Amino acid sequence: MIDNLPIPAIRRILNFLRFAEVKNLSEAFPNSVEIQGLCELEIKIMMGREIENRKYLNWNRCAYDDLDDIMAARGIHSLAYFPPNRSIYCFGGENRQTQGRIQDRLNASLNDLWRLDLATLRWSRVNVPIAPYPSAKFGASFVVWKDEIVLYGGLCWTRDQTIMSPHISESECHIFNPQKGVWRAIATEVQGPEVNGHAALIENDRMMIFGGRAGRGQLMDSQHLHILDLVKEIWTTIDLCPTIFSEITRVIRRPNGFPMMDLDKTTLIGLGKNKYLITGEMDMDYGEAILLSETEDGWKWKRIETNGRWWNDRIIEQNGERIRNLRCNLPNVLYYSIAVIRNEAENKLRLVSLGKAKNEKEFLRKPNNILEMYDKIQQRSQTFVQVIQTEIEKEMENRKDSETSCCEHFELEFEGTWCRIENCFLMKNEQEKYLPMRNRIFLKCENVEKWEGLMFDDVDLWEMRMKLKSLVTQLHAKHYNIKIDKPFCAHLPMRNRSMKRFTIYVAELDLNQEIEKIEWIAQPMQYRASPETNCYRLISAENEIIMHGGYFHYNETMSRMGHTHILTLVKNVPQPEFTAPRIFGI
Repeated sequence: MIDNLPIPAIRRILNFLRFAEVKNLSEAFPNSVEIQGLCELEIKIMMGREIENRKYLNWNRCAYDDLDDIMAARGIHSLAYFPPNRSIYCFGGENRQTQGRIQDRLNASLNDLWRLDLATLRWSRVNVPIAPYPSAKFGASFVVWKDEIVLYGGLCWTRDQTIMSPHISESECHIFNPQKGVWRAIATEVQGPEVNGHAALIENDRMMIFGGRAGRGQLMDSQHLHILDLVKEIWTTIDLCPTIFSEITRVIRRPNGFPMMDLDKTTLIGLGKNKYLITGEMDMDYGEAILLSETEDGWKWKRIETNGRWWNDRIIEQNGERIRNLRCNLPNVLYYSIAVIRNEAENKLRLVSLGKAKNEKEFLRKPNNILEMYDKIQQRSQTFVQVIQTEIEKEMENRKDSETSCCEHFELEFEGTWCRIENCFLMKNEQEKYLPMRNRIFLKCENVEKWEGLMFDDVDLWEMRMKLKSLVTQLHAKHYNIKIDKPFCAHLPMRNRSMKRFTIYVAELDLNQEIEKIEWIAQPMQYRASPETNCYRLISAENEIIMHGGYFHYNETMSRMGHTHILTLVKNVPQPEFTAPRIFGI
């Protein structure tokens, strides 16, 4: 037992555990004062000194599930981190169809609830036994309040849903109790704003909402803050930029200069002492954030300069005058999700976001270690597929005249890669009613000496599945004399190195000083980083960042990902030629 080990050995073990794992270990030994004290000390180090010393974030794939139909792929969903049970809760979202003609595509709004256990890094469905239930929707806010989670707003498709049909914003408010596993609805006397894609924050029993859209693409007023008192269940609206009545022109107007935020791409962050930060993407006028302060004289706002995620000049000189650059683009406007790591010991915040690299084109052209790594992984993949083909053909020849089959599945492990193909072998009575592509393929990869450091990422695994499905279909046509009208020959991405990868952006905020500027710094591009994905969600869980869901379109066979990644703090970005990232949950 671990409690019988010497203290230096226990501390050494704790150094290799994540936050959720240390918490679980502490709860497993409630009567051991020694274990409790060491775990408490390790958590203090994790949430203080380690955050300060570990400036970089490392990509890791987590929550492996080769069963693609366990959790539906989704985007624009709602995530919340619930500290009491160290879990991420995921509600709803949109399951977007990418096949067929645009006018024939139907998108599905979801209202299911899932839980990611951060100790095991596995998703599980949360079954809610009784009503009320929230509507199926996406773009809702999901924020923790005490021992519950508040779900507000969202957007749902109409009954005659098509990609061009209007959809309806919701103003319903539901609260989920993770301990009881039930929802309850809040019905206020005055209806709250019908909004989706908004930013939300709960502080002092008040839920604050900023921005968003009101349905059918209509933007909310950027100068209002909506507040719901969760105890009294009363809505109030704060005008951040009050109107001014001019006695001269007899016209009501607003003061100029209020920042033009992109209202469905913002994040509302609590800074303490009744101060709040609104940051994200800007509407035309990028490079600014808003600092809000609640004072005795009312709400005050202040512009905060923001740099780093945009690299075109906002102001240019033309004919001797400084004017706004109307041709400036927003390279990261689709990657607006921001997570916050809090260093309570130092009273500092670390903002984390994802986006494009400024020099991504040059990166893909010139030789470097990461691209060489992807080329070597392609060799490992091709070698494994060739071995699979040889072994399946041998087994099909052996079973050619057999009336029965002892096992219809194929399973093989070769040089650290394991594969299982269901419905690989057919009996004679099955050949007449053959349905192509009904086999499911499961893959796992381990780090072995021959392929040291060459671990498959999501794209590699997806690509290998498609290759194996195509291979099995072709072998069925060859050995079982089955006529396939449309043989499956996928147009597969053969060069993983050509895909654009996310770059991690980090901004440090010292709350001990007045915030005057936000400087986003791009970290080095990493091997195994997620491809550029739309509609994903990013959330912090103590000293880690979780990225989940979204849509990544490469071609028809690889249009949806829906995976989960975990970003962990490290002192240095690992170099692919020396080490391979840790793979969780295999």
